[in-house]
Amino acid sequence: MSIVKDVNVNGTTSNDTKSLLEYLTDKLKTDGGKYVAGLGFITNNYFDEFQAVKMANQKTSGRQFRQITISPSPAGNELTHQDYLNMGIKIARHYYGQGFQVLVTVHLDTKTVHLHMAVNSVNFRTGKMFSQSKSELNRFKLHCDHVFTDYGLDPIGKPAETIIDPVVHEMSEGFDCLELYDEILADKARIFDDLYDEQNSTTIEDDTSSDYIAYKAASLPITTGYYNYNKEQEIAHEEENNMEYTEENNTLPTLNNSQLPDQSVHTSGLIIDCSRNVNLKVPSNYNNSQISDLINSVEPVSEQDRAYNAKIGIGSLAELRNRGCDVPVYVNNSTNINVVFDDVMNSSSDIFDASFTID
Repeated sequence: MSIVKDVNVNGTTSNDTKSLLEYLTDKLKTDGGKYVAGLGFITNNYFDEFQAVKMANQKTSGRQFRQITISPSPAGNELTHQDYLNMGIKIARHYYGQGFQVLVTVHLDTKTVHLHMAVNSVNFRTGKMFSQSKSELNRFKLHCDHVFTDYGLDPIGKPAETIIDPVVHEMSEGFDCLELYDEILADKARIFDDLYDEQNSTTIEDDTSSDYIAYKAASLPITTGYYNYNKEQEIAHEEENNMEYTEENNTLPTLNNSQLPDQSVHTSGLIIDCSRNVNLKVPSNYNNSQISDLINSVEPVSEQDRAYNAKIGIGSLAELRNRGCDVPVYVNNSTNINVVFDDVMNSSSDIFDASFTID
């Protein structure tokens, strides 16, 4: 079966995030960085953009990330390394679609090729911390199973709650906990047991000859695995802080980047102008109600565009800091409405041209 484990790493500082990302993208593990992909990033400065999202939303404390290790089923697995990366990207789209940056890497430095996903704890669309109910965790499991099936691999084969690591790992322990040595070895041992039981159930009366025993051994696939196996502990787990899997099924709110600083109250820094201008010509016979209705009919910058513009701003902030330029970045998402009245040129009119701004 395929293994998906949300390893409970207690990373609470920016240095923890940096250490994790450096480990996941290590060139020795990813073939020189060839098998690394990011969803929700403008540049390849993954750490800077992780932090930029947190700073833009004033969420720099608490849990910094989720780290998910994925080991697809070895049974019938003939995938290339690029297939692994593509599969990881498809799985990562589950969280990216909700507004979380996700870094995907393929690790090739062990005998079992596997995937890692680092998910930012802060949503770049809503500014909220990562939170997931049991029903949402079940949807993630189902999403993974669909992807595995598309690649001809076995599904997860365990309840959704087993995806969550029951043990809290401290950063001081290192990163061996991310590699799931014991679980992967146990899964391969289970495959041997299943194949042995299947062959042993064949109706052959009193056949203990060396030829039959040799046949059973030859029918088993040659696999490699990890050593130092210990039985997985089955213990109840209840996570802490804002990133816990809550009982409540909280639907993600409408896309909103209102927590970005308001550019109108600042006088310095980089302002990215993503505003739109709308010109309205009002007939002279319109009354106040009709004028109001006309102005209110103008659609502001869509939430989808606001989210995209915010991502541009966050990427720009990260790139500026990478170049040693520590200045604030503001995104202007306003809609400017210019109203011109037909009779404005009439000297006897007491109506004047006006302009309005919708944030």
